[in-house]
Formats: sequence, C-alpha cells, structure tokens
Amino acid sequence: MTWARSMQSFDAFLHAERNFSPHTRRAYGSDLRQLMNSVGADVEPQHVDSQLVRAWLAAQYQRCCAATVGRKLASARCFFRFLLREGEVSADPTAGLPAPKQPALLPGNPPPRHARRRLAPPRGLEAAPGSGPWSS
Repeated sequence: MTWARSMQSFDAFLHAERNFSPHTRRAYGSDLRQLMNSVGADVEPQHVDSQLVRAWLAAQYQRCCAATVGRKLASARCFFRFLLREGEVSADPTAGLPAPKQPALLPGNPPPRHARRRLAPPRGLEAAPGSGPWSS
C-alpha cells in the first residue's frame, strides 16, 4: 500500500474509530508526512524498519523539544499498529523504541495572595495578639 493510501485509511480510522479531533488528526498527518519525507517517498510503509524510524527521530531532536518528539513517535506508533492490524505490514518498526525523557520541571512560586491565605489563621478563629507561631 502506498503512503497516500495508507495515510488516507489511517485518517479515516482516527476519525471514525478513535474519535480524534481534526487538530490531532492534522498533527498526526503532518508527523507522518515528515516521516515519509525522511525515509523517502519511494520507500513504502511496509519497507520502513526501526533504523529508519530511529534516524527520523534523531533528526527531530535537532529542532524539537522532547514533548514534540514524543508526539511524533506516538503518531508513528499508532500508524504502524494500525497497518499491522490491517495486515499491511508484517512488523511494527516502532516496537521497542523508548519514548524521549521529559525534563523535570521545578514547581514555581505561588502568587502572594495564595501565600497570605496559607499563613492567615482559619476563618472564624481570631488569634489573640502575641499568640501566633511567630510570637515569642
């Protein structure tokens, strides 16, 4: 099956069976066109192997963040699993490929109004002057 036919069938699957939004389907289609351009339009989906997918992902790391590369891998995984289910490929070239590690983010500082609210005494409980945790 050609790339064009495979991608058309895949888009119909995403719409009808997975109920993906048009935005998600457009992003998956874009990711798959990038994969197709990377491996060559003359290489049909059934001839794509894990090394070609790895090379494509490695190139994506040069210009995309880990979350975007993860979505591109998810697009390819979903596509090749679909083709495997349909009997169009004999093996999934994305099987066993690890997802990119996401950077650990530190929590931000809470806004001042949240900090004041946490430090204030509970409602209905008035503290006597000089009896708070900071009194000596």
